[in-house]
Amino acid sequence: VLRRDRDEVTTALTALATLHVNGVPVNWPTLYEGVQPVELPTYAFQRQRYWITATRGVGDLSAAGLDAADHPLLGAVVPLPGGDGLAGGDGAVLTGRLSLRTQPWLGDHVVAGAALLPGTALLELAVQAGYQVGCDTVEELTLHAPLVVPDQGAVQIQVTVDGPDEQGRRALRIHSRGERGERGERGEGWQHHATGSLTLTGVTAEPVADAWPPAEAVPVPLDGFYAGLRDLGLDYGPAFQALHAVWRRGDDLFAEVVLDDDQQREASRFGAHPALLDAALHALSLTGGDGGGDVDGAGSGEARLPFSWSDVTVHATGADRLRVRLSPAGGDAVKLEAFTPAGQAVLTAGSLVLRPVPSARPGASDLFAVEWERVPEPSTPALTPQAAGWAVLGEPLPELPGVPARATLDAPVMLLTAGGGATGEDEVAQVTHAEARRVLEILQRSLAGDSRLVVVTRNAVLPGGDGGQIDLAGAAVWGLLRSAQQENPERFVLVDIDGEAASWRALPAAVACGEPQVALRGGTLYAPRLARTGTAEPAAAPFGTGTVLITGGSGALAGRVAQHLVTTYGVNRLVMLSRTGGGTALAATLRDQGAHVTLAAADVADRAAMAQVLAAIPAEHPLSAVVHTAGVLADGIVEQMTPDQLERVLRPKVDGALTLHQLTRDLDLAAFVLFSSASAIFGTPGQANYAAANAFLDALAQHRQALGLPGQALAWGPWAEGGMAGTLAEVDRQRMARGGVHPFEITSGLAAFDAAVSAPVAPVVPIRLDLAAVRAGGEVAPLLRGLVRRPIAKAATPTATVPVAQRLAGLPAEDQHGLLLDLVHDHVAGVLNYQAGQPVEPTRGFLELGFDSLTAVELRNGLTAATGLRLPATVIFDYPTPEDLAGHLREQLAPAAPTLPVLPALAELDRFEAALAADGLDPEVRDEIAVRLRKLLAGWQPAEDDEVVDRLEEASDEEMFAFIDKELGL
Repeated sequence: VLRRDRDEVTTALTALATLHVNGVPVNWPTLYEGVQPVELPTYAFQRQRYWITATRGVGDLSAAGLDAADHPLLGAVVPLPGGDGLAGGDGAVLTGRLSLRTQPWLGDHVVAGAALLPGTALLELAVQAGYQVGCDTVEELTLHAPLVVPDQGAVQIQVTVDGPDEQGRRALRIHSRGERGERGERGEGWQHHATGSLTLTGVTAEPVADAWPPAEAVPVPLDGFYAGLRDLGLDYGPAFQALHAVWRRGDDLFAEVVLDDDQQREASRFGAHPALLDAALHALSLTGGDGGGDVDGAGSGEARLPFSWSDVTVHATGADRLRVRLSPAGGDAVKLEAFTPAGQAVLTAGSLVLRPVPSARPGASDLFAVEWERVPEPSTPALTPQAAGWAVLGEPLPELPGVPARATLDAPVMLLTAGGGATGEDEVAQVTHAEARRVLEILQRSLAGDSRLVVVTRNAVLPGGDGGQIDLAGAAVWGLLRSAQQENPERFVLVDIDGEAASWRALPAAVACGEPQVALRGGTLYAPRLARTGTAEPAAAPFGTGTVLITGGSGALAGRVAQHLVTTYGVNRLVMLSRTGGGTALAATLRDQGAHVTLAAADVADRAAMAQVLAAIPAEHPLSAVVHTAGVLADGIVEQMTPDQLERVLRPKVDGALTLHQLTRDLDLAAFVLFSSASAIFGTPGQANYAAANAFLDALAQHRQALGLPGQALAWGPWAEGGMAGTLAEVDRQRMARGGVHPFEITSGLAAFDAAVSAPVAPVVPIRLDLAAVRAGGEVAPLLRGLVRRPIAKAATPTATVPVAQRLAGLPAEDQHGLLLDLVHDHVAGVLNYQAGQPVEPTRGFLELGFDSLTAVELRNGLTAATGLRLPATVIFDYPTPEDLAGHLREQLAPAAPTLPVLPALAELDRFEAALAADGLDPEVRDEIAVRLRKLLAGWQPAEDDEVVDRLEEASDEEMFAFIDKELGL
C-alpha cells in the first residue's frame, strides 16, 4: 500500500493508528522496511506555530481610496498630494484601531490599574509615519497624555504628518478617540497624545564587537523585580516581562531583553517591537546596590515612564532580542543604544527623558472590583423546564406553568429558590443563618445524586451598581454556592433575578448559556467579571478625629492595622475589642507611639455587650470609625460540612457586623470598614461557610451605601502574615500560586488598605494576582475573563485526544492497571507540586503523602475531567493509596471483556443490523435485502472461498457425508 498514491497511504496509516490506540498489536518494523532513516534536529524544541492569531482584517482598502499600512498597530495610510515631487508629498495621515481583543498583548502594560499604550508604541507609530514620508529619524517626540486601551471596545488612532519645511523637517501629531457605541453614538472627541518632528539624516551605525557582558560590569539581581514594580503601580504581564539580565558599570547600565514566544512571531512586522524596547527601559528602575551612580533616578521608588524622545533612528527592523546600553545624557536624560546579539545596530536614541506617573499610587495595582458583562443568549434554543424534566425546590416560579412546587432530588435539573427577600434588619441575621443551613443541606443531598442544581435568588447581587436594595441573606447564599461550584465543577448554577416577567422567561437561557453565575435584569443576561478599579483621594481625616473601634483586636492583622492607623493617619484613640480582651503587648506598643488604647472584652455578636462597649466611649472623644476584622475559620468541603461549622463562622461575621451596623447607624461616622475575603468572590474550595459569611459583609457595605451611610468591604486576598491564610501549609500556598494568587506582605498589604478604603466602589477586592500564571494554566475561570483574554493554546498530545476508556480497550488487565496508575501518579504529582521525575509510591497512603480534604477535592476534579467519571470528594479516603485508586478506576472504566475496535465498516454493519431488526419491514423488501446481501458476500469473499462454496453447492448428499467421515477419521 505504501508504494501507491498519497490517499491510500493516508488511509492505511490512519487505520493502523486506529488499531494501535485501541490496543491491537501492530508490527511497526514491517511498515518501515526499506525506509531510509534521517538525522533528527540536535535541538529538541524546534517547533512551528500553526495557531491562527486573531486579527481584524482591513479588507480591500483601495476601494476606499486608501493604502494598507501592513502594520500591527496601523490599518491604513492616506498620502496627501503635493506638487513638488518630494517623497511623501505634502504629508500623510496614518490610521489604526487598538483593542484588547485584536492586540491582547497591550493588556500586559498596566499602569495604575489601567491598560496604557506604552510610550514605546507611540514612538513606533512615529517611526512608521517617517517611513511613509521618506524620513529616517524621529527628531523629537514629546508625550502629552496617556492613551488608555479600554477593557471593552476599541479606540481609533490617527498619526498626522505635515509637509516638509525649508529644512525638510516634518511636524507630527498623534491623536485618538473612542469608537462608536452600540447605538451608533460617537465616543469622546479627539484626544492629543504626542507631538513631534521627523527628518532625514541618513545616519548609519556601525556594528559593535565588544565583549558581552562588558568587562568590569557587575550583575544586578532581578529577583522579585517585576513584583516590586507592581508596588509602584506598574503591572507588567508576560509580553512585557522581557528583561532577562542587567549589569552595571559605573553610571552605565547594560541590559539583555528577549520577547516571549507570542511576540517573537510578530516582531518582524515592527520597526522596533514596543514590548522589547519598553523592557529595556525597565532596567532604569533598578537600584545601584553597590554605591554606583544612578541612571535617571534608578532606585528612586517611583513609577517612571517615557516622556520625551530625541534623535531616534531605527537601523534594523524586526528584532526579537536586544542588547542595550543606557548611559547618562545630561540632566535627567539617558542615551539608549540597542544591538542584536551579533552586534548589528537596531536602534539609537540620543536622549530619552522619563517622568514619574502622576496617577500611580502604592497598592492601586492590586485593587479590583466585580463588574457585570452582558453575555449573549445561547445560540441553540434552551429546553423548557417541562421538556428538560426540571423540578423546583421552594416556591413555585411565575411564568413557568406546570412546574411542580416541590420535587425529589431525581430530576435532571433542579431549581432551588433561595434567599431571604425583603426582610427587616432585625430579622436578617436569623433568616441568613436559617437559609444558609437549608441550602447547605440541599447541596449535600443533591451531591449524592446526579442532578444539576440551579439556585435562583432575587436581588442578591447588584449588577447595575445602582445602589438598589440588596437581599443580604441571598448574598450569603451566593458566597456558599461559589465555593460549592469550585469544589464540584458543573454541578451548580447561580441565577439572580429581578422579578420581571421577561427575566423569568429567560431563566432557561440563563441555565443553558454556559456561565456558572448569571444575573437576569429585564430578560438580559449578565455575568460577573473581575476588573481593575480606580481609587479616589482620601479625605483629610478618613477615619475621623475621634475614637476608632477595631474588632478582632487580639489578632495579628488587627494589630498591624491599628499601628498603621496611628502612624499613618494620626489616629490617637483606639478601642481594641476581642472576646478575651487580650493584646497587652500591642497596647503597650501603641501607647509608646502616642495613642490612647482601651482593651475591651466582648462578643461582637452580643448586642447587649456591644452596647456597653460603645457607651463607655467618652463623649468628648466620640466613635468616629469602625474597622471590623473579627472572624474565625472552620474549614471543610461542602459534602462534609456540619451545621455547627456553618454557625461558628457566620456568627462573628454576620451577627457581629449587623450588630455594629445597627448600633452605630445613627452616629456620625467617617468610616465603616468591613474586612471581608476574596473567598466570597472567587469561592475558595473548603471554605463555603467563610465565603457565605464574607459575601454577607460585601452586601452589607452596599446596603449601608444605599442608606447614605459610610460603608466599605475589603474582600482581601491572602496575607502572608497575620491573616486567615497565615497558617496555610506550603502545598496550599503552591496551589494558590499555580492559580495566580500571591499573598500580601505587610508593606504591600497596608498600601492596598490605604488605596482600598477610598475606592469608589463597594466591595473592593484587594488581591495580588499573577495573570501570567493564570494564562499559563490554560483554562481561564469565567470571573477572570475580563483580565485574561487569551488563554494559551496547548499543543494536543496523542493521548489527550483519546478518551481513557478507549485507550483501555484491548489492553491486558495488567496494562490497563498500569495506564491508570500512571494517570493517578500524574495528577498526584500535579496537586502536590512535585518536581519533574519525582516518584509517587503506589502503595503509600494519600494522607501520608500530604493530602487533606482540599487537595483531595483538587485530585478528584482532575481525575473526573480526565476520565469522565463522577467521583466523590471522599475518593482518596475510600481508596487510600494510588494503587487502590487505580484499581477502582479500572473497575469503573475497563470493558467487561476485550473487544475488537469498531472500525468504520463494522460500525456501518452495526447500524444496518439495527435497521434490519426494526419492525414494519415489508416481506418483499426483506427478500430483496436478502438477495442483495448474498450477492455482496459472494463478490467480497476471496477466490479460494468462492471455490469451496461452489463445490459444496454442487455436491450430492453421498459426497457430503463421505467428506465429513474423512475429516473425522471414520
